[in-house]
Amino acid sequence: MLADRWFDTITVDVHLNPEDFYRPRNRVIFKAMIDLNSDSEAIDTLTVSARLAETGKLEEAGGKDYVETLVTRIPSLGNTKQYGQIVKENSLLRGLIRATQEIQESVNTREGDPRELLERAQQRVFEVAQDSQSGELVQLSEILHEEIDALEQQSLHGNAVTGTPTGFRDVDELTGGLQGGNLIIIAARPSMGKSALVTNIAENAALKGYPVAIFSLEMSKTELSQRFLASQAKISGDAMRKGQIKKTDWPKVLEAAQSFDSAPLWIDDSSDINIIELRAKARRLHGKFLGQENQDGKSGLGLIIVDYLQLLRANDGRDSRVEQVAQMSRGLKILARELDVPVIAVSQLSRAVESRQPPRPQLSDLRECVVGETLVLLANGMRVPIQSLEGESAEVVSFDESTRTFIEARCSDVWCVGERATVRVRLDGGRELVATPDHTVLSSSGWQTVGSLVPGESAVACESRVGLRVGYGGTVDLADAAETNTWATVESIEEAGVAPVYDLTVPGPANWIANDGIVTHNSGQIEQDADVVAFIYREEYYLREDSERPGIADIIFAKHRNGPVGDVELTFLHHYPKFTNKPKGYDDGGSGGNPDRVPAARVSDGYDEEVEF
Repeated sequence: MLADRWFDTITVDVHLNPEDFYRPRNRVIFKAMIDLNSDSEAIDTLTVSARLAETGKLEEAGGKDYVETLVTRIPSLGNTKQYGQIVKENSLLRGLIRATQEIQESVNTREGDPRELLERAQQRVFEVAQDSQSGELVQLSEILHEEIDALEQQSLHGNAVTGTPTGFRDVDELTGGLQGGNLIIIAARPSMGKSALVTNIAENAALKGYPVAIFSLEMSKTELSQRFLASQAKISGDAMRKGQIKKTDWPKVLEAAQSFDSAPLWIDDSSDINIIELRAKARRLHGKFLGQENQDGKSGLGLIIVDYLQLLRANDGRDSRVEQVAQMSRGLKILARELDVPVIAVSQLSRAVESRQPPRPQLSDLRECVVGETLVLLANGMRVPIQSLEGESAEVVSFDESTRTFIEARCSDVWCVGERATVRVRLDGGRELVATPDHTVLSSSGWQTVGSLVPGESAVACESRVGLRVGYGGTVDLADAAETNTWATVESIEEAGVAPVYDLTVPGPANWIANDGIVTHNSGQIEQDADVVAFIYREEYYLREDSERPGIADIIFAKHRNGPVGDVELTFLHHYPKFTNKPKGYDDGGSGGNPDRVPAARVSDGYDEEVEF
């Protein structure tokens, strides 16, 4: 308050916030100073007292006299940063005391099994430590110096792969390897080989010395180990599972096992794990490899794989499943940034893919949407077609599930997803919604896809025309909107044809009001969080013997935040199961590239090795 030029120093460098002060009145005063700074107003005893009076908190802050006495206790303005650090350090100590007390209480009351309590304890202590950390602004010249040095090393070694290699030549050429801090989504319909692809990537990276952590919620560690052995030994996965290994194959099995002896490949097959536990385990394993540099000069983990996203357990079972998955994808993105490690999350696609011919996945399959004529309720009381908001942001009305009230929220993005098959849901009272079958609305049974609603039985939450009204000046009156949702019974659901569809993203509440008051969810968190989105498509799965490309798998890179998009062809060996590079210049002789149909076909199994099948 004596020299407000120091304010940015203690809020940015020291990362001080109101909760760091021990006395409640000091918290109130510092919050007023933050508000003044946000409004670009001067900070001194007079302006702080005036702001506290305006907000009705002057008495809570100790009065005007107390505010004025604070400035008389400062020994030296030049030591302001150090004073701020004293406050912060004592706040951290109090936070650590609170954390240990909470841990002790949870242990004494047995609020979970011992392993779960241990993970919670690690997470709680980590939160205290993170509170003191903040990213720093770095001048571009410093970044460029480091980048030039890295580019020079790459040029000298002729290596275009700057991240963790996948072991697939064309994939690494397109991506430059899996980059630290990136969240990579690999999605497909069932039986496309999602698990096979990520285990192949894990195997290839680990055998090159990159530490890999696999969190497998679908397959056990025994099943995974069998897959790795079958892949390296080049024997049938089915034979491996049944123990039908020929005598001539045993040397290959033993050699494969030996190759994994020193491979830094770690597996967690906990089938009931949440994002907090996963992140705690990943941090702990990452710490084991810090200081041990891999081929690209980095230490720590080289790759984290989660198979698959939708099987993760929610931290809070009260949240909708859509919201739970969104929290998980966001948590994985934070983990990737925190550890500077690429994270691959496998995701399941809905049946909507198969409504197209051919059923090739596309980016819109990660989202569920509404038609362009769908009305969006804005905070100013207007209802406008969602297509008119494309490329813009706006203040909209959203539903707060915790308070059961309608609130004002800001949508961050609106865009056309593309053409999708849609259904028309008719409710009593004349309300209706046209959306993709897996689009989610708030029903009497919680968040539910429109395709799963049952006519005559299901009811959908809608705004109350009484509780939610347009107030003076054209704005929506939300002040008394408690328990304002009413229920409309579903009368019918019918196909509405293929049409261009749109999506709208509302960070936080993750929902908005559609048409004549239907509470509808936005579903695009996975796509938003992901830096890379890749789909797997195998034509032969759908066309069987009629396929002109048997044995070929398309890896469709539909989103690449820092690079190109496009398709990569790999060979899929279904009896292992295993993906391999498609050899350059390989002529399939009319077999469609399937090595199982070509005698002694040579299939690249890595960058430097080719194997005969």
